[in-house]
Amino acid sequence: MANNPITPTKVNFVTGDVLTAQQVNDLASALNRDVAFATQATANSTKTLVVTDAKTQEFTGTVAGQIVVMPVTSTLGVGMPWLISNKSTQTIAVNSSGGNLIYTVPAATDWLFTCALITGTTAASWSNSYAGASAVPTSGGLTLLSTTSLSTGTTVSPTIGTGYKNLFVLLKNVYTSVDDTTILMRLNGDSASNYCYADIVASQTNTVSARNSASATGFTELIFSTPNAATALLMAAASINIYSYLDTTRIYVDWTSNGNAVSRTQPCQTRGAGFYDCSAAITTVTVTTSTGTFSGGTMEVYGVN
Repeated sequence: MANNPITPTKVNFVTGDVLTAQQVNDLASALNRDVAFATQATANSTKTLVVTDAKTQEFTGTVAGQIVVMPVTSTLGVGMPWLISNKSTQTIAVNSSGGNLIYTVPAATDWLFTCALITGTTAASWSNSYAGASAVPTSGGLTLLSTTSLSTGTTVSPTIGTGYKNLFVLLKNVYTSVDDTTILMRLNGDSASNYCYADIVASQTNTVSARNSASATGFTELIFSTPNAATALLMAAASINIYSYLDTTRIYVDWTSNGNAVSRTQPCQTRGAGFYDCSAAITTVTVTTSTGTFSGGTMEVYGVN
């Protein structure tokens, strides 16, 4: 279907005409339609909008703490909309001009804010509604949220944004300062006995051991046997699924990993599954060495829709 151009209405003014405040605001909004889009990276700061600002405000990046203050409603017309397109990995707080929270926009979503009253400075002067996903996954439903080097330290804890259903974590090319080390994983940094899991470890000669723990302090053997050299035949790797990570009661996890310590003649594969009893949605995923430190490798965290 072809797009039909809209013919603007011609309005004649003569000397001495006085526009109402509503007419001035409507005119400012109409003039601004040619500048309908603005984009910026999130920052730990406040962006205050005015009537002449672009009606679509896009945010990208990974920095938390972004606040958007909507225009003073007495300068607007009823029904004036602003679209907050959050393509960042963090949430964005949208406030009224009086500093009242209207809504917190999740990562990877579009949210429409519409002036409902031209009086008042509270959230009651605005309506808001979900307008769709702003960061549509382009490859198998995966959106890369963070990439972290495992080159130093004993613990790595990238921060996770909201806006997805599940998480997928990939550890690759991992090696440690101490040979034949295990890697454990914790959620939200919780080291209490809130984890339950079972796993099976198999070597190339089909030697199998099964383990389980009903009150573990983490998924304690995520990778069973890491090498201490980058030239090892098979550096350690793991793929981890964290399901419904925004739930606030119980999070289910499964994983597959491979390890090949220099002191071992054959690699070990681990397959495990379990759950974590939580009191809040998952915001961090922590991997830790049981002894020594990380010497190399990469941790990638993906959001899954």
